[in-house]
Amino acid sequence: RQCVANCSLAGDPFLYADSLTQICTTVCSGTQFADPATRTCVSASGCSGGLLSDPHYKLCVSRCYNSTFAYGGTCTPTCPDGYYANTLSQSCVTPTNCATGLFADPSKGICAMYCDIASNRYADTSSRTCLPGCTSPLYADNITRTCATVCTSIPQYYGLNTSRTCVMNCPNTTYGDPSNNLCVQKCANGYFGDILTWTCVRQCPPGYFGSNTSNLCMPTCPTNPSYFGDPYTSLCAPNCSNGLYADPNSNR
Repeated sequence: RQCVANCSLAGDPFLYADSLTQICTTVCSGTQFADPATRTCVSASGCSGGLLSDPHYKLCVSRCYNSTFAYGGTCTPTCPDGYYANTLSQSCVTPTNCATGLFADPSKGICAMYCDIASNRYADTSSRTCLPGCTSPLYADNITRTCATVCTSIPQYYGLNTSRTCVMNCPNTTYGDPSNNLCVQKCANGYFGDILTWTCVRQCPPGYFGSNTSNLCMPTCPTNPSYFGDPYTSLCAPNCSNGLYADPNSNR
C-alpha cells in the first residue's frame, strides 16, 4: 500500500491508473476503459494502438465480442445506417466489404449467407446486397434466393420479363421455353408452343402437329402453302411420310 508513479509498478498486471479517482484499479470508473497497452483508464476514443473500446468489459480490445461489432473505434451492438454486422470480422462494414459469399441484408442489418425470406429479398452479386426485387437483365429466383441471369432448371422455372421474376407457369399467350428458361411469345427453333401446357415442347401432344413456320402445336396445319399433319413425326410437313397420303380436306 503505497503511492506509485505508474500502476505497472504495483506488481499486479491487471491494475490501471484511474486519473479520476487517482487509484490503481482493475475496473475503471465512470465511462472510462482499461487500456492494457498503457495501463491507464482512457475515454472511449482514447484506446491506443488501434484498440477498440468494449463497453461490455470496459476494456480496450483488439476484437469485439458478445454480439458487438467494431465501428468508429468502439464496439457497438447495432451498426449505423449503411453498415452491416459482419460476424466473421465482428465489424460494421459496407455491403461490398461483407465477407465472400455474404450479402448485406437491410431487413436484419447483417451480412447474411441467405437473404431473408420473410421480407422477400434476393441476393444481388453486383451490389452485394439483398434487394426487394431484381432489375434487368436479372430475375428474382425463389429457389436460390438470388438475382439470377437464368432461372433454375431443377425444378423448371422461367424468367418473366414483365415482373423480372422466375415463375413456374408462364402467363397465357406466352410459353415456358426450356432452351433459355424464359417466358416467350414464340418458342425457339426446334420447339413448339403447346397451348395445353403453355410450354415449348420438342414433340406436340396427340392430335397436334408442330409447325416450323409458327413454332406452334396446331390441330390443323397451314393451308397456304399447304402442309399436312404427319402422325409419324407429329409435324406439319409439305409431304407425308412413306406409306401415308395427304388429305387436302383435313390437311392431315
